[in-house]
This record gives sequence, C-alpha cells and structure tokens, in this order.
Amino acid sequence: MEMEERKEYQELNEKIDAVLSLPQEVVAEESRAELHRLKQAIQQDVFSIVVLGEFSRGKSTFVNALMGEPLLPMDVLPETAVIQVLHYAEQPGVEIVYRNGMVKQGEADCEFLKRFSVRAQQDTADDVEYLRIGYPSSFLQHQVVVVDTPGVSDMDEQRAEVTYGFLPQADMVLFLLDASSPLKKTEKEFLEKRVLPQGIRKIVFLANKIDHLDEEEVDEEEYLDKLRMRLKKAFGGDEGKPGLQDIELFPLSAWQALKGGAAEKRSGMAALRAYLEQAAERQRMTIKLARFQWQYRQVVQRIYNQALSRKMLHETDSQQLEAAKKQIEAMLADKEQGQERVQAYMEKEQKIILDMTNKSLKHFYQRLEEDILDMVENYRGDDFKDFIESRIIKRVQREIDNWIGMYGPRILLLIRKVELQISRGMSRNFQQEVMVESSQLPFSLDGRAVLDVRARDLSNTDLQAGAIAAAGGVGLTLVAGGVLMPFISFAAMPFIRKTLFQKRLAAAKAEVNAQLSGQLIQCMNQLQKDVQEEIRKRCTVSVKNIVYSYESLLADYRDKIDAEIREKTMRQRQLTSSLEADKQVLETLGKLQIQGGR
Repeated sequence: MEMEERKEYQELNEKIDAVLSLPQEVVAEESRAELHRLKQAIQQDVFSIVVLGEFSRGKSTFVNALMGEPLLPMDVLPETAVIQVLHYAEQPGVEIVYRNGMVKQGEADCEFLKRFSVRAQQDTADDVEYLRIGYPSSFLQHQVVVVDTPGVSDMDEQRAEVTYGFLPQADMVLFLLDASSPLKKTEKEFLEKRVLPQGIRKIVFLANKIDHLDEEEVDEEEYLDKLRMRLKKAFGGDEGKPGLQDIELFPLSAWQALKGGAAEKRSGMAALRAYLEQAAERQRMTIKLARFQWQYRQVVQRIYNQALSRKMLHETDSQQLEAAKKQIEAMLADKEQGQERVQAYMEKEQKIILDMTNKSLKHFYQRLEEDILDMVENYRGDDFKDFIESRIIKRVQREIDNWIGMYGPRILLLIRKVELQISRGMSRNFQQEVMVESSQLPFSLDGRAVLDVRARDLSNTDLQAGAIAAAGGVGLTLVAGGVLMPFISFAAMPFIRKTLFQKRLAAAKAEVNAQLSGQLIQCMNQLQKDVQEEIRKRCTVSVKNIVYSYESLLADYRDKIDAEIREKTMRQRQLTSSLEADKQVLETLGKLQIQGGR
C-alpha cells in the first residue's frame, strides 16, 4: 500500500474516532452504531481469492506453496473433498463447519485434514460444508482469504453448490491449468457455464507444471503468447457474451515453489505472489476505500444536518416556529394524498423493473431449455433413468439458483434506486413546503440523509430470503409447491421404463425431451410468478417504509419545534419576570438616588 493511500485509511479512522468522541446529544445512538460498524468493517475488510481447477491440476500443492508450508493434503490422487477457507490467525487452528450449522474444532495439520480427503471415509466429509483454517501465513496477514475447492469435475452436487456460493463474493478467481494440456473442452465449458454467469470478471489463469515442458522443444514465451491468445479468444466476451475484462496468465510450478531454494526462484511464484498482493491493495484502494469514505460522509452529513437543525431552531423566533409547525401539520393531514403519489410513482417504476426481469427470465429459459435438451441428446450412458432423475434435475435447480444469485441483487438495486429517487423528491418537498418562509431553518438534504428510511433494512436482505427462494435454493417454493414434483418424478414413470426396454435410446430421448420441455415451462412460469410476487412485495414494503419515515420525520420535527416553542415561552416568562424585578429594583434605586440627592 502506498504512503498516500495508507494516510487516507489512517485519516478516515481518525475522523471516525473524532466523531465518536462528540457528546451523546450531538451523535445519536443510531449514527454512533453505524460508525462503530463502519470502523469494524474497515478493520475486518478482506480480499478473497477462490482457487479453481480440474483434478490433478495441483490446486492443493499451489495453495501450500502460497502458504509456504505443506499444510493441505496433496497427492497424485484427488485429495480435496471439501471447501477449505484459509485465513490469517496467530495460532494454527481448524473449525469444521457442518451443513446443519454446527461448528467443531480441529487441528491445523496435514494428517487431520486428510480425514476430509476424497480417499478418506466418505461419511467423514459428507456432512461438512467447509473447513475454516486459521494459519500464521505472511500471505494471509493483510486481510487475505484463500478458498481451496475440490476439482471441478470431482465435486458432487452438494459441494458444487457450496463452491458456487463462494464465487459471487470472490474478489479474484485463480484457475489452474495444466501447462502440458491447457484449456480442455471441459475447462472451457465450466468457466462459460458456471463461473462467468456468476458475474465474475477477474480470473487469473495459472499455467501450472510449466517445468514439465521440454525446454529444448518449447519456447516458453512463444508458448505463453499462444495460450494467452487462446484464452482471449475463448473468454474475451465478443458478440455480446459475458467475458473477462482482461486476460492475466502466469507460468507456474507449484511443486518447485514448495520445494524452496533455487527451485522456488525458478517457479514463478514470486511474480504471482507480488501480483496478488498488489491486486489486494488496489482492490482496497480503488473500490473499498472509496466505499468506506462514502459511508462515512453519509453518516456525518446526517449528524451535521441534525446539529444544524437544532442550532437554527434555537435561533428562530416563536412566530416563525409557529408558522413552520402549522405547515408540518398541514402536510401530515395530507398524508393520504402523499401516499397515493408515492404509490403511483412506485407502480410506474415497478412495471419497468418487471419488464426488465421478464426479458431476463425469457432469455434464461431459452438458454436453459437448449442446454438441458442438448444434455439429453448427447447422453451416451446406460442408466437413462438415473441421468434424468439426478443430473438433469440438479442441473435445473442449480441454474435457477445461479440466476437468482446473479439477478436478485440487481433487482434489489433497482428497487433501492427508486426508493432514493422518491426520498429525494419528498425531501425537496419538505424543504419547499416547510422552509420556504423560514430560510434560516436548515435542511440542505441530499434525500438520503433525511430519508435514509427503514429502506436500509431492506438492503440487508437479499432476494433469496423472500418467497423468491423460488427454488428453495430452488427447493422450497417450487419443489414443496409441487411445481417440480412431476418434473422430478416423471422419470420414474412407467412410460420411461417401457420406452427404455422397448425402443431405441434415440426414441426414448425424443419422448423424454417432449416431457422435459413441458415441465421446464411449468417450472419457469412458477419462477416468474414468484419473482414478480417478490418484486411487488418489496415495492409495497418500500412505499410503506418511505411514507412512514416521511411522516416520522415531519412528526419529529414538529415535536422539536414544540419543544423549542415551550423553551422560548419559558425563557420569555423568566425574562419578563426578571425584567419586572429589574424594573422594581431600578425604581427603588431611583427613589434612593433622589432621596440621596436632597
């Protein structure tokens, strides 16, 4: 981190501390809690790296080399059976996180971790969601987290789901290739269908086992140039397809890096490590620091507005306060019409959001149907029933999960933008209606500062938490609602068994595809219905929250005016009483002066 950037972080922390040191009457409890959360977020801010690759690409060896010690099990056989999340800790330790939420302590050594390898007893790893491994590695020390995953072709459906769950939160993905046979068809398809649709735009490719190339026959620079061109052609994002912002490729020998000494210097690890450390710093500087600063400004602006309001109330005479109070009461009496205006605007914007969502779902359905039917058409196995009941169903569920995970936050962001537009409009209305005659009364609002509404609560929940868990992670709404039930069970229907035994596989595929298409339509119709219902529900809640916040703002300001009027009245009485007493004293002194003059 450069000196200037470190200085900005330090200044931000100092400013937060300075604001927190202000008296309680200046910094309200809500703002104080926000600043504490912001400070904690700055301290706990992490740069997450997810390591992906097929079996035998050397992922665990690479992670060990990155850590500087053979911590994770590694062999020529697939070792990693569960997700392993490595983070910095002063003392080594392991937490086993189970699917049911239970957490147990383990030991951070290779022998213990072998219990969760592919070759271990399967039930050891089956109930485990992931391992959280703390380790005193210098690479992890500056808020870096590394996620090691099973081979993408070795994962069962449950582990695949956990892996895909980590991807949207990844700041960077490292994808290991075998330098001897880079970018196989299965690797290309995995990235196209599983990673890029998650919104990942930063993938660093590692040509591992570069030392296996024959130096006499292969020019390394020429080899890397050709591989870089292949990657750019495959993932450059031409023709409107999602793609990578740029292609980053590093030659690497994880095994040499782990051996240390002269071999480590030839391994390419030093260049990669430097790149990753710089990337982590750039991420904090270009994105996260700016976000933290923005959050700080929003909180301080609100505190400033509140303090300025109190000051101006004290300086405003009673007649102006009474006039402002009457205007506020008139606005409160007009709340039904105000709610209707907000509702009308929200409905107009809601229609736009629904139209955009429907277009996305239509495109998603067309692609999904094409992929599923292609899977059936290309099937060459001998257990067609299991293929339909297991792989096809889980593929559909995972694709729906991916769509929800990718587009759910975008939908919420659109709704949030509408909330802010309405909030700003209502804040301007507050200024015009209440402040027009009393320009001294301050509300230099940006909309969000006043109506930061309970809508903040909405932003803390994602789309998957509502009825839109449309698929339970596909499961709950759709499966429990019966939409997927025929989809799941029809493969076991007698007609398939009969078809399999009495007809050729091609005929069975044709008949199954017809059934699949019908079930997919039902499934997508239900998904669309649930998505639309969730959007409408969110918009309705937003209207209620905004109107409630606006009315609360008016009522709160009215109460403050009342309190100020009462205080001014009391002070005026005290002043009148004091003036009367002074008058009497002066009269007495005057008489005494006169008497003394004689």
